[in-house]
Amino acid sequence: MIFTEYIESWFKEFLEDHLQYDPKYISWLFNEMGYSLANVEQGEDEYLYLLELKGQEIWDKLFSSNPYHKITCDDLPDTLTFVTQLLTDTALEIFNKKKGFTDSFIEDIAYRCDGYDQLIGYFQDLMKGGCLSGVTNMFMYYDETKKFYIEHMDDLEGFVTDLEEELGEPIQQNKQNTLPRYMFVCHLCYEEFASKIARELFPDDF
Repeated sequence: MIFTEYIESWFKEFLEDHLQYDPKYISWLFNEMGYSLANVEQGEDEYLYLLELKGQEIWDKLFSSNPYHKITCDDLPDTLTFVTQLLTDTALEIFNKKKGFTDSFIEDIAYRCDGYDQLIGYFQDLMKGGCLSGVTNMFMYYDETKKFYIEHMDDLEGFVTDLEEELGEPIQQNKQNTLPRYMFVCHLCYEEFASKIARELFPDDF
C-alpha cells in the first residue's frame, strides 16, 4: 500500500472509532488541525470534511516534524509510533513473514525518519549515499556489527540469497570495498530492506 493510501486508511478508521465513542473529539481535532467551519461546504460537517482529507495533508497536519502546530493527545500516536507501525505493516506486506533482523531495522529506520519533515526524505538520503554516508550509525562499529551479523547470520545471508535470485546473478563485493564480509552484508541488507519499503510506499519516486 502506498504511503498516502495507508495514512488515509488509518485516519478513516481513527475517525470512525472516535465518532462512535466520543463525537466531541471530532470537533476538537478539526479545530486543532487548523480548520474552521468556513472550510466546510454546505451539506458537509466536520467529520465528513476530515474524511475527505488526502494522505499528504493528514501527514503534514499530524506527523510532520514541522507541522503548523503540534497536536498532542493521549490516543493520537506520535510520529515515531505511527511510522514504526507503518514500516512494520509495510514490511509484513512485502516479505510475508518477519525476519530476525526486521525489528532492529524498522526501529532504526523509524528513528531516523522521525527527524525528517517528510518521510520520503530519509529514504532518498539512504538511497543516495548508503549506510557509509552516515545517515544511519547502526553499523558504524565493527564489533557491534559483527555481533549483529553473528546473531542474525542465517536471516541476513538468506536475504542476500533472495536478492541474488531476484537479480539472477551473484552479488559480488566491489574490489574497492574493503569492508569485512559481515559489514558488507549488514549494509547491503539494511539498504535493500529500506529500498523495498521505499518502493512500496513511494512507487513514483523510486
